[in-house]
Amino acid sequence: MSHDLLRRHDAFGDLLDKMNASLMQAPAFGADVKSDVVEKDDHYEVVADIPGVDKEDIKVDYEDGTLQISATRHEIKDHSDKDGNILQSERSFGSVGRSYYLPNVDREKVSAKYKSGVLHITLPKAEVAKKSAITIED
Repeated sequence: MSHDLLRRHDAFGDLLDKMNASLMQAPAFGADVKSDVVEKDDHYEVVADIPGVDKEDIKVDYEDGTLQISATRHEIKDHSDKDGNILQSERSFGSVGRSYYLPNVDREKVSAKYKSGVLHITLPKAEVAKKSAITIED
């Protein structure tokens, strides 16, 4: 009961404590993929930042109008010395992913390039049948 008397009654301080606790629980290897999506007349362009991941560990798929990007960064080698000492270790590993609804894409013509931690995806739009009036015969 005496511990209750020692508690701080500071709404702002309590809010900061809660925010710090939630930051500590956040996934270390990016919670999401940061990206830009542009629509042109004949295609979509997606540029996504996925630093520190090997090309072989990135998966891009398009199905049912949805582009899906997923990536995995594998566990990082321990860089401590022979006694197990390390001053600081902030690099992390895990998986990230992102989905985008981009309708009317010609799946067979989708292309992707990955260089310097940036993934570029071009999604050509499928040919759409043009609407035309139907003539009614006598």
